[in-house]
Amino acid sequence: MGQYRFSIPASSRFSSDSLMACQIVGLEGIPWPGKTVLHEEMLLVTRNNNVSGRLLVRWQTERFGELSLLTGTLPESEVPYALELELARGGLNRLRNQIAIWLEGGIAISEQIQDRLHVLVNQFSEALFTGNDRPKRTETCESIIDGTVELMFEVTDEFSRQIAAFQESHPDSIPVLAGCVVEEDPGVTIPAAVLALAAQKMGQPTAAEPSDLTLTSQAMAWADEPGDHPVRIVGPLLPFDNPQLPHWLPEDSSFEKRLEIARRMCRTLGDEFGQHRKIFHVVSGISGVGHQHFNYPQQLQMTLEMLEAYEQKAPNQSMLISFDQPWGERLSMATGGTPAMEIADSLINRGARIAALGLEFNLDYWPHGSLMRDPLQWVDLIDRWSQFGFPLVIYLSAPTGELDPATSGRFYQTIGSTAPSMQFPTYLKTIFDLLAQRPWVKRILWRRATDFANTRFPFSGLVTSDGARKPIFDTYERMIEQAGKSSVVEREP
Repeated sequence: MGQYRFSIPASSRFSSDSLMACQIVGLEGIPWPGKTVLHEEMLLVTRNNNVSGRLLVRWQTERFGELSLLTGTLPESEVPYALELELARGGLNRLRNQIAIWLEGGIAISEQIQDRLHVLVNQFSEALFTGNDRPKRTETCESIIDGTVELMFEVTDEFSRQIAAFQESHPDSIPVLAGCVVEEDPGVTIPAAVLALAAQKMGQPTAAEPSDLTLTSQAMAWADEPGDHPVRIVGPLLPFDNPQLPHWLPEDSSFEKRLEIARRMCRTLGDEFGQHRKIFHVVSGISGVGHQHFNYPQQLQMTLEMLEAYEQKAPNQSMLISFDQPWGERLSMATGGTPAMEIADSLINRGARIAALGLEFNLDYWPHGSLMRDPLQWVDLIDRWSQFGFPLVIYLSAPTGELDPATSGRFYQTIGSTAPSMQFPTYLKTIFDLLAQRPWVKRILWRRATDFANTRFPFSGLVTSDGARKPIFDTYERMIEQAGKSSVVEREP
């Protein structure tokens, strides 16, 4: 049994409300199961091994509100670490390393940015030798952390701009597609504005009316060649993370019965889709942790057999599976969980005929969503998933309206102040532009078009349940237009 100890000054920007989101993670960013307690001014993190790791902790930044930040890799120590000092050290180290990688790859980093980084490094050197003046060191480190986070965003934005300019000068580049998921529900009327957003071309104004869009017979392709129409994604058929089973699976049936029904459903859909070009989203919400209706081994078996059943009837069609919480936050609260990348690797090695991998980011929901992190953690995660060599489909959602924990139930808990509403669009644009420039990212989809009947991630739609456009709609629309990419719609069954 190993334990980390971090001293927290009284004036620190760490909040006890964020305690449940503290995790010790390995080099790949995957957390170890553990227990975190706050005793007086000491943060104690206990886990079942003694391997060196990094602390992931939510920290109040001046510009972007609470973000989950990382320390450097630390061994266990009898002497407590100063939390603010280690966050400053870890952030500077990651920023310097990333800048070095991008410089080596040909990205131009301005002298102004490098000069500001040099100032932050000098300030950190001073903080190391402040002796017993903890208030002064805390103030200096908080300033360093704020400056480092701002530089992370600026450097990431500059990277995205330069890659976008390169792609614009090479018209043969394969475009990234972006849009939103449109729910197929007889009780919901999808507003014309949402359909127009889904139908528009990135880099162009949104059409007033989507008169030329037929959702049920939209032309589809992976856009392997410039000018190809996007293939429509259909599904997911079975969302593992949904607290309710889909209507076609009986609640009172055994797993074996559900498995047989799922195979039969996939064969039926294979017959139906076999004559059309579609990407079939077979399952979503895979996380390596058991859910209410399926434990992890059942999820794995169900996924494999559904893929096989669909392929029997539609051997030339593409199939997609997607993973919840790609950083694996829930693993810190589970025993015996499996990281999402290991699941993907296992499925691929077993010969699963997967055409693409989906990553689901439900930002700022807890404990079932993904924590908001600095952009360099996004770089690391996408680069790791890109090693599989499969196209990546990114699903994004976040609270886009006022959340009421009383109506959100157990699927949402407040863990501190979220990003200031005026800064969330800035955060989202940095992440969106970064994702759009990663070579293996092929689609970016906002996960909910409307707020209707979404109890797991409430108020995450682009429009309200009665069709009124939210501010996030205009923000997301501008991102697509400014990115200069093609847009696409995914249709849920």
